[in-house]
Amino acid sequence: MAVLEIFSIIASPIIGIVGGALQRKHERDIYREDTKRISAKYDHEEKVYAFEMERAALQGALDAQEGERDIALADMEGSLDVFKAGIKAESDLSKIVWGKSKLGDIANFMRAIIRPSITIYLTAIVSVYAGYSLLTVGLTDENRYLMLAMVSSFEMTLAFWFASRSGHNKSSFNDGTYSRN
Repeated sequence: MAVLEIFSIIASPIIGIVGGALQRKHERDIYREDTKRISAKYDHEEKVYAFEMERAALQGALDAQEGERDIALADMEGSLDVFKAGIKAESDLSKIVWGKSKLGDIANFMRAIIRPSITIYLTAIVSVYAGYSLLTVGLTDENRYLMLAMVSSFEMTLAFWFASRSGHNKSSFNDGTYSRN
C-alpha cells in the first residue's frame, strides 16, 4: 500500500496540473469560439445597419424622385388643361356668328381688326421713322440698319398676314373637340 500511497501523492499533483492545463485549453477554446461568435454577431449587425442605411438612402432618393415625378405630372396635367381650354376657347370663338350677341360681335370685330391694325401701324411707323431720319440726319450706317430691319419685319408681317388669309378657298376642320372655319 505504500507504493499506492506514494504513487497517489506523486500522481495527484501531476493529474491536477494536467487537468488544469486541459481545462485552461478548453476555456481558451470556448473563449476563442465565443469571441468568433460575438465578432460574427457584430459584423452581421454592422452589415445589417449598413444595409438599412443604404436602403433608407435609396428610399429617400426614390421618395424624392416620386415627388419630382408627381410635380412634373401635375405640371403636365395643368399645361394640358390650359391647352384644352385654349382649344375650346378658339373653337367657341370660331362658332360666333355676327348679330346673335353683343359679346360675339365684339369678339368677331376684335379678331377682324387685328390684321388691318397691324398693317396700318407698321406702315405708319416705318414711314414716320424713315421720313424723319432721312429729313433730319440723312442716311447713315446706324439708321440704315435700323430702317432695313423695320422694312424687313414690315414686309415679313404683311406677307404672313396676307398669305394666311383664307380668301375664296376656305378650309375647315372639325374633329369633335376643335372646329375651325
